[in-house]
Amino acid sequence: MVNYNELFGVEDSYQVPEKLMKTLLNKKEREELFMKLLRANNMNVDFDWFFEYFQDEHADRRFKKQDFTPQCVANLLSKLEIKLNKKVEPEYSVNADIIGGLIVEIGDKTIDCSLKTKFDNMQKQLTKGNKYGND
Repeated sequence: MVNYNELFGVEDSYQVPEKLMKTLLNKKEREELFMKLLRANNMNVDFDWFFEYFQDEHADRRFKKQDFTPQCVANLLSKLEIKLNKKVEPEYSVNADIIGGLIVEIGDKTIDCSLKTKFDNMQKQLTKGNKYGND
């Protein structure tokens, strides 16, 4: 994996945006950095070089198993835009009560893919007709 902090000459990822803005304003530095990035990524421009870097750095995926901007959410938004034939402006919030997953609301429709709902449904099915259940 590419060490972007070293490549940008910073100690921590929070310093990258400021360093990058300064670099972009200087033609020589900008072109040198771009060539470094190309070489570091084997001249491959078929993917977003910074996606995993920022996701790993800011979401702490390795330890907390959470995503900063999951690729699946980006794919979902893209498909929604195609289906709805309009630009989708997502509103994002974190709700620890849902345990994991996501809930999508579009107008008056709700698509609930949360783990909490799945667990609740499993519990209902498992306790249905069970005299020891929580019915």
